[in-house]
Amino acid sequence: MEPSNNTGTAVEVLRQPNQTLAVLPVSGKITATMRKLYASMLFFSQQDGSKDVYRRSFGELMNLAEYNSRNTLDLREQFRMLQSIQVEWNTQASDETRWGVSGMIAQAEIVEHKGHATYVEWSLPPRIRNELLDPTSYTALLLHMSTALRGGSSIALYEICSRYKTSPNGLTMRQHWEWFCPRITGNPDMEVTEYKYFKRDVLKRAMAEVNAMTDIEVNLIEHKMGRRVEQIQFKVTRKANPFVAWSDAPNNAGPIDMDLMNNIVAFGIKPKQAKQWCEEYDEAFLRKTIALVRQREAAVGLPKLGSVIAYLRTALRDRHADQPEKVPAKPAAAAQGVLPLAPTAAELAKVDR
Repeated sequence: MEPSNNTGTAVEVLRQPNQTLAVLPVSGKITATMRKLYASMLFFSQQDGSKDVYRRSFGELMNLAEYNSRNTLDLREQFRMLQSIQVEWNTQASDETRWGVSGMIAQAEIVEHKGHATYVEWSLPPRIRNELLDPTSYTALLLHMSTALRGGSSIALYEICSRYKTSPNGLTMRQHWEWFCPRITGNPDMEVTEYKYFKRDVLKRAMAEVNAMTDIEVNLIEHKMGRRVEQIQFKVTRKANPFVAWSDAPNNAGPIDMDLMNNIVAFGIKPKQAKQWCEEYDEAFLRKTIALVRQREAAVGLPKLGSVIAYLRTALRDRHADQPEKVPAKPAAAAQGVLPLAPTAAELAKVDR
């Protein structure tokens, strides 16, 4: 029997093959949109059973994936990136073990006819199609909760932890934090030199969204070697009534604020990067960061920025907007009615390179 929400309406449950959880991309980044699209396509594929080609209307797929854009050019780019992701597979029978690697989808097409609805068609990799459609080992995901999550790290954490929500002790695997980092962020090239930054910028935010928006509660467990955290795992608890928590939670999956995105683009940032930042960072934090950069750019009595874009990137990465406001270094500047930030010489050298 399928679960239902408070209104009695059945909700979509995806049987997510465990091989597709904690995916480590070889190159590129798995974004939140890619995760939502793949989950939605896999759900429809499981509904239809074994076929060479699956087909849904553009609107039906976009609605299930909570994909706000109606621009087919954006969808093309998502499919390009989705097909480039490589996944390792391990299957074992009584007398045979197989290892393989393949893309998450075999191909995708967007079919547009003038005066008619637009359709999306896709195929699954033939060698692993049966395992995707009828997995022997899978995690049951409430799809409407997964696609409601805004951050890619939140979705990845939800998928990983959902596997253990029926486990007696609710404990996930225990691994070095560097093992979790690319699998949760979906970015193998992300440079995180210290655990405290991974915890602050990724884990805390992902756990907060998962705990507010889904059917599980996730808590972090740290394992230290001496004074340093080396390994981590998560304690997963099922909520008594997840649909109440989900329906009462704030809607964090709304459309991107185009005014905010345009303000970022005005600094010279490419629209694609600006959109990604709008998906990854909290709106209030982005607005504070934009104000901070504009204030520094207009500051009197401080060296001119060598690169406003570099300063913006550093301000986002190091979360300058979350730090206490610094006292102006030069009284003369304050006398002119300008209150510039007074970064240290090291900070200026760092961002002006």
